[in-house]
Amino acid sequence: MTLFLLATLMLPPWKAVGQSFLFPGWTEWQMGYKTEARLFWAMEGTFVLSWLWSIHEATRLEQNARAYAVDHAVTHTGEGASFWSLVERYIRTEDYIRALWIEARNLYPNNRSKQEAYVAAHQTSGSWAWEDTTAWFHYSDLRAASRNWENRGRVLLGSILALHITSAINAFLKNRLQSRIRVVGQLTPEEARLGFRLLR
Repeated sequence: MTLFLLATLMLPPWKAVGQSFLFPGWTEWQMGYKTEARLFWAMEGTFVLSWLWSIHEATRLEQNARAYAVDHAVTHTGEGASFWSLVERYIRTEDYIRALWIEARNLYPNNRSKQEAYVAAHQTSGSWAWEDTTAWFHYSDLRAASRNWENRGRVLLGSILALHITSAINAFLKNRLQSRIRVVGQLTPEEARLGFRLLR
């Protein structure tokens, strides 16, 4: 099955489609559409570089936020990314534990053992207490900025995929157009006129 698909992709117009899907502008360049190819290359380069920069900025801001939290709040680092989200949501560990107990009582009213089990299952191994709300808000701002860059990265990744699909569709249409031109060029004047009338 795999060999059949690979063989199919090597046949026109699917070879042209596959080339431009993998690298936008490839087929356009081979077929002589130089301006279109350069446009695809410029857009691809812009999107990829912007996407890489978004990843870089998101990572840098998240690392800065965590380092800031360690300096101003965290006394013992917990495991996983969820810990840093808790540090953003609650000003101190005790507030988180209190919120857990409220959730447990709502979920399991009049059942102390299940409440304790719920709290124990969701407790974090880390601990923190923010010096003041100003520091807490600054940490939240850093993480929000990191998430914004992550979202930009997702949008850019979608734009890259859309560009590849657009180039593949364009290559398919260009290939079909050139195939028709070659066929018409092989016809006699009478056959070409007859084909034109039929197309109309």
